[in-house]
This record gives sequence, C-alpha cells and structure tokens, in this order.
Amino acid sequence: MVFGGTSSGFQEVESVAFNPNITPDRTTGFAEYVFINGSAEQLDQAIIRVPQQDIIHHIWMPEPMEGKKVGIIGAGCSGTMFAMYAKYLGASVAIFNRGKMKRDFAHEKQLLRADEIFSLDNAEDHAGEFDIVMIVSTIVSQNILAIAADLTASSGTVLIYGGTREGDKFLTTEVDIDVIRRKELIRETEYQGQALRICGAYGCYKEDYEESFRLHANHPQQFPLENLVSTVIEFDEFADLVMRVAAGEHDYPGKVVVRINLE
Repeated sequence: MVFGGTSSGFQEVESVAFNPNITPDRTTGFAEYVFINGSAEQLDQAIIRVPQQDIIHHIWMPEPMEGKKVGIIGAGCSGTMFAMYAKYLGASVAIFNRGKMKRDFAHEKQLLRADEIFSLDNAEDHAGEFDIVMIVSTIVSQNILAIAADLTASSGTVLIYGGTREGDKFLTTEVDIDVIRRKELIRETEYQGQALRICGAYGCYKEDYEESFRLHANHPQQFPLENLVSTVIEFDEFADLVMRVAAGEHDYPGKVVVRINLE
C-alpha cells in the first residue's frame, strides 16, 4: 500500500490483499496502481492485511475454501482449494475436470493425489457416490447440473459456486440457482425422484482470507497454495500474454502473477 488515507484505518507500506467481491468505488486491477474508495466499513471488508511479510517473494492466492464424501466439478484454483479444505476437515474428495491440462497440473504440483483426480467424461462411473457435490466450473450449464445431480447421493447437497445467469433454473425444477448462489440460500427440491438440497456460495468475506493465511502458515504441507501459480511475468509482458491467451495460442492451468516495479 502506497497511500492509506487519513481515516481509512490503513497505513502506507502495509502489505494488503484486495477482495474483489466487495465493491466500493475502485479502478481496475490490471494496472500499476489500484485506487479504492469507500466507507471505513467497506474498506475493512475489501482490504485484508497480509500477515506474511515476505509474501511478495512467495506469492500465493488467499481465496475462499469449503468442507463426508465430496465431489467437485472444476479443477481450477477455487475447485482445487475447496478440495484441500474438504480434506483438511476430514472428508474424502474427488475432483472432476474435462480438460487434461488442469488435471495434470493439480497432480504434478502435488496439490491433489492422482486417485483424487478424474476426467469429467468418467463422472457416470461415480453416480450417487457423494454427500456433497460442488460445482466450481466457470459456467454452470444444464449439462453440468445434470452431471452434478447424478453424482449426488439421495438427500445429498449440490453446492453452486460457479457462474450463473439471471433466471437460471436447476434442471427441470423451478429452483432459481442464480438467486440461490447470489444470496447464499438453501432450497430442498426433487429431481427424477431424488431428494436434493441446492445451496449457493457467492464470493468470500474478509474472514475467509484471514483463514487462508492462517491455514497456509500453520499447515504448509496441506495447503501448498503457492503451487497454484503457473508462472510469474513482468508488467510489460502482460498485454502480449492477454492477446496470446485470447487468440487461443497459450493458456495456463494456474494463476499468472504479474509483477510491477514499485521502485
């Protein structure tokens, strides 16, 4: 932080992380500086002090995590972190992803064991197996919802964390999954004669970030969150990288850290 404001509660030189799910007035994060303006209460939720002083040299992402027998659809960073946290809480996990690149990344980076990672195409081999199925895909399509319902045991829970749109329904039911996700509700429904609970999670809170820092510090072997970083680039390389990714020429399965020179 290079400027805190006289009544913000923050000081210059403090290391902080920004929670994008809280939306005070702010500029884009794709710049050398981010300007954030809001009430003291908004800033307290949106800006989280980083207790790990050397984090700039060992960058990792303190995103939200979540935790019986858990199936997760989507092996991106959030899905992988949910799997870590579920294991930490004593659950067994299986993560399903269509693309091989992210499955290989999770195994090679020792984020998950090989026997915890599956192709989404093999999901039918695990029908009715999970107490909780988390949908952490970028887009929650009807096809993904059908796979999740098939994976879930009777009276189990489908948790929707991935992207939904206004008016989206849970398959043939009238359960509005967009409202459930955004308002973090729980609804009971029935699908093809099977009782299910549908619940949602939307973003994270300051306490989630703080829990991430604590878990990483106290349990580094269980939460090797720095391994979620695919590569580190300099700020002047960013535009070229975005264009190559947009053109389909390259992609990364994990986070891309963009370093800026503050000197």
